[in-house]
Amino acid sequence: MRRLSRHLGIGLILASALLSGSGTEAAEKIVVGITGTPNALAWPFYIAIEKGFFAAEDITVDKIFAPSSAAVILQATAGALDMTVEGAFVDVIRAIEKGSPLAIVRILVQTPPYELLAKPSIKSLKELKGKTVSIGGPKDVTRIYLNRMLEPNGLKDSDVDLVYAGASSARLSSLESGAVDAAILTAPFNFYGVSAGLSIIGRTADYITDLPQNGTVVNRNWATGHMSALSRFLAAFNKGVVPENSIRWDSRGEAESAHHPMRCLRSSICLRRL
Repeated sequence: MRRLSRHLGIGLILASALLSGSGTEAAEKIVVGITGTPNALAWPFYIAIEKGFFAAEDITVDKIFAPSSAAVILQATAGALDMTVEGAFVDVIRAIEKGSPLAIVRILVQTPPYELLAKPSIKSLKELKGKTVSIGGPKDVTRIYLNRMLEPNGLKDSDVDLVYAGASSARLSSLESGAVDAAILTAPFNFYGVSAGLSIIGRTADYITDLPQNGTVVNRNWATGHMSALSRFLAAFNKGVVPENSIRWDSRGEAESAHHPMRCLRSSICLRRL
């Protein structure tokens, strides 16, 4: 009888624990695709993580990195990602045209923030004729940007040798190693290149103002069953875009958090180029 009472007591305790815990839902995990290593195109996303905006919306972010925009969109199409905050819209639209279950839910970058950097001996776009230029890929948005920059300077992409290297981090490595003569880069990799003595020979903002760069893209199959999570994600992400929520810099030019992915970027370089 004592044994039975003991088991009944344990059962009541477990049942009570389960019932008391049923009112608290675990944070919902969202798998998010990122292109390359952390860069300026995703800074609002990292700010939202760092500031706890996603956590406040009961969202846990699972970051998945891919070497290029096309690779991120391929994974999102296959359902390996719930969404991406960086996929270039040319890749997204191309995928949708082929039947991919994707949808654009937010435009983040209206004017592409890229610079064309070259070896120190090259001072202008016109000097690129016969040179080797690193871009993202044969159908990458950076090829469109390069063409828009070459044409007003009397050149076309057949006047240069193109090398495909995925994300800006890989393109900068190719340029710094001397494997190519020029590369199109976004922040912070263009900042790093300037600090290393490379020449800025063109900025996309001077040539392109009518081609939105990227934003938030979702897999519609996932979104259909997770509209609340998607809404909360966007609410948190939008807070990361607000200027007063940006990461602050200390007197040494480092981000306020030791864990922030942009901690190593000197604010003097950042502010000079933005």
